[in-house]
Amino acid sequence: MSDHPFKTIELEILTACDLTCFGCDRMSDVTTAPNMKLEQVRAFVDESLDLGWEWERIRLLGGEPTLHPQFMEMVGELVRYRETFPSAFLQVLTNGLGKADQYRDRLTALGISLHAEAKTKGVTPEWFNNTRIVPIDRDPSIGAVPPCGIFGPRGCGIGLTRHGYFLDGAGATVARVAGYDVGVMRLRDVTMDAMLEQAKTLCRACGHWNTADRILTEKVSVTGEVTGPFWTEKLAAFKMKRPALRLYNGGDA
Repeated sequence: MSDHPFKTIELEILTACDLTCFGCDRMSDVTTAPNMKLEQVRAFVDESLDLGWEWERIRLLGGEPTLHPQFMEMVGELVRYRETFPSAFLQVLTNGLGKADQYRDRLTALGISLHAEAKTKGVTPEWFNNTRIVPIDRDPSIGAVPPCGIFGPRGCGIGLTRHGYFLDGAGATVARVAGYDVGVMRLRDVTMDAMLEQAKTLCRACGHWNTADRILTEKVSVTGEVTGPFWTEKLAAFKMKRPALRLYNGGDA
């Protein structure tokens, strides 16, 4: 199946991280979630092979993916996919800490890229957007907005988490924390229309979104570590009770 618009995907295998950077678009600094299961990654590979879905890039990330207790088993599942589609580029996105050095040689031997976004404990990277100030803060009456540049063929790729497929990983976090049960549960149902439907709910609550006049979302270095009204309310509610969302194949509640 090579006629679909989605060629890249990010698998968020956990949200735990050994850093607490403010503005993390997985909200790893302020929330927790159960890990994705090996069976879920296996189901993704099975779906992709059954559909003949040709991925150009598959990336494992988190949180910090090397902290997952079944990290190498999950890597093995991606290698299984690549046996059928040898041109697929497999990558692990790490903060360079965690257990990255422990796995570096093994990943290299398997032909898997280990890409480090170098970070320092206690320091929020200057390039971080303030994902806690969002369009709905600027305009509480705002309706649906179109996806921004992190979505689509030239963006980060669609995301898969324990709650299904999303238009991107940041959108998946919006859904998980705010309680929007909009994940797509089967790869064959991942269509442009389905992703754009998600965007109607998710993008107005995402701090990556660019305003209509194309002014970029402000950086944390500009705003300071400030959370807008929307996420102040949603994070308080999350701490009281974690939203219950549907689970992708093999997940635990």
